[in-house]
Amino acid sequence: MQYFNTKDNINDDENKLIELEKILKKFKIENDILKQAAVLLEKK
Repeated sequence: MQYFNTKDNINDDENKLIELEKILKKFKIENDILKQAAVLLEKK
């Protein structure tokens, strides 16, 4: 039995948007880490 896959119902633009949102989330997390590191280095 084959089930409906939601990925099959998403066009290329939507896939690109999902991928870019994942990348943005990753960069935001990295940015937060760098901000915290900068604060720690300022205290020294």
